[in-house]
Amino acid sequence: MISEEHDSVNKETVSAVIYYQTIINQAEIELKQLAAKNNWFALLRLLTFGVFAGISVIVLKYADWYALIPFVVFLFVFRFILQLHDIVKERMKYLLLLKEINEFEIEGLQGNHSNFQTGAEYINPAHAYTSDLDIFGSSSIFQFLTRTTSTRGGNLLAAWLQSPAENSVIKARQDAVKELAPNVIWRQNFAVQGKLHKEKGKDLENFFQWLKSADELRISKVLILAIYCLPLISLIAAIYICFFYHPGILIGLILIQIIIVRSFSKTTEILHSQISHFSAIILSYSALIKCVEDEVFYSLELARLRAVVTKTNDTSTAASASLKSLSGLLKKFDLRNIPVFHLILNYLSFWDIKQMVRLHHWKKANQEFIPSWIETISAFEGLSSLATCSFNQPDWCMPSLGKEYFKLSMIDAGHPLIRFDKRVTNNLKISGPGQVILITGSNMSGKSTFLRTLGVNAVLSMAGSAVCAREFDFSNCQIFTSLRVMDSLSEGTSSFYAELKRLEILIKMSRDSKPVFFLLDEILRGTNSVDRYIGSEALIKQFIRNQTSGILASHDLGLADLQDSQPALQNYSFDVQVNGTELFFDYKLHPGKCTSLNASILMKKIGIDLED
Repeated sequence: MISEEHDSVNKETVSAVIYYQTIINQAEIELKQLAAKNNWFALLRLLTFGVFAGISVIVLKYADWYALIPFVVFLFVFRFILQLHDIVKERMKYLLLLKEINEFEIEGLQGNHSNFQTGAEYINPAHAYTSDLDIFGSSSIFQFLTRTTSTRGGNLLAAWLQSPAENSVIKARQDAVKELAPNVIWRQNFAVQGKLHKEKGKDLENFFQWLKSADELRISKVLILAIYCLPLISLIAAIYICFFYHPGILIGLILIQIIIVRSFSKTTEILHSQISHFSAIILSYSALIKCVEDEVFYSLELARLRAVVTKTNDTSTAASASLKSLSGLLKKFDLRNIPVFHLILNYLSFWDIKQMVRLHHWKKANQEFIPSWIETISAFEGLSSLATCSFNQPDWCMPSLGKEYFKLSMIDAGHPLIRFDKRVTNNLKISGPGQVILITGSNMSGKSTFLRTLGVNAVLSMAGSAVCAREFDFSNCQIFTSLRVMDSLSEGTSSFYAELKRLEILIKMSRDSKPVFFLLDEILRGTNSVDRYIGSEALIKQFIRNQTSGILASHDLGLADLQDSQPALQNYSFDVQVNGTELFFDYKLHPGKCTSLNASILMKKIGIDLED
């Protein structure tokens, strides 16, 4: 029995809900403990700062060198307390995000996916199937699947849903998903690390532009010698002045340093403005790569991906450490944001030029590896999304895909976006090229939903995901749909002409013998019944003749008679049970053509007097 607490989820997913709730409970317990520590550290910081201020007054009053000892001691103590406090705050931030992730998963299992990205930016009405099958947008397959935290991760998952992969690639993804699905702790830690330092706007694109750009700073041996030797000579000169008063030497050296710094000031300002926002995104990818580096993977795909991020120019330095070092360089460069301190430090030690030189060397050593590191993390995000789906839906199956055109065999297949308590599953089997299924049925009987169920599961299967079915075998091929054709006011196109343009693409694919599986709903609906029948009949015969397989749903029962002359055509239907003026739908697919209609009953119910 399902407890009342979990009555809004499928019994197969109760274990996932309990698992997520356990993590939430553990996080809440630790957060309460950390909240007490956080308050204690805040008080300790205040007290320490008070003592520190008091000691500062004493040092300034007596100005004796021995008074500096407690001053320095408390300075280090205060810094140590700050570091400990930061650790507590970072842990609290981590736990809050972990708690949020698990709360979102529970809400998703209850049917609310609004907390996840919609993927609306990927909507393309001209695509072969994504608009008809609700792959992107609000309440879409993308929103159902995605657990990506980066823009590139979302782009990659979207690409998987937009284009069928090769069978070998699909098999590799399936094996990776099977390994990642039970590893919830790793997946959620990976997701939290991605959320801790969320990329903003075009930070990553700007980072790539910097990697590709030529450095404004011209590195030479003379420059290197100057920036490291001149400060040392100045220091020696300062010590010399303490014993032999000749300030002119020191003043001259400092003037030389100021001239050098000023000559590079414009270059440093331009570079700082370019890269000052990169620190967060760099830290994010450093943490994500560290997650991959620290884990051992056994599936071929995951092991291959891990090998990519362990490849660096320096075998003694991991990719995550290399990125972290870059973040450190960027923070040092950000001392420019403390004007007085930066001014003194820069003129005395060539601070900015040294950071530019270090950034130059870092870029030269790592720029060839960065794109592959980022791409690999995106792949892990995509696979982690598919793995979360598999974990959340343990009753779904991992599909089988063949190369031979055409085969479809599904048992208990349902639509993933329909709640389990309202979802009706169906079976269907198609074998061989040129097989056309004609589905007839009354209004609202489930024809369109069935077409989308089939299409969505086919798309999921070719992306490498588990599918909403007990068994699902499908030939890897292009999906093409025409389910909802709309007018285009901007192009001055009627829905009928828009549908003709779409069908033209399908017909060309069929003539070119491309492996395509079509799903069509009420084609040629924008013309009169005679032309619609003639066109539909001709199109069905053409598909059979061109050995193209697919499914066509129609209200036109006359098309079902084609089965007598076209053995490759199979009739199926969705029927309705009529009891007086009440209609009962079972949403089950039945062999043969439809034998019951409901339009007249519906028209009567709204007040149309059909007897006149």
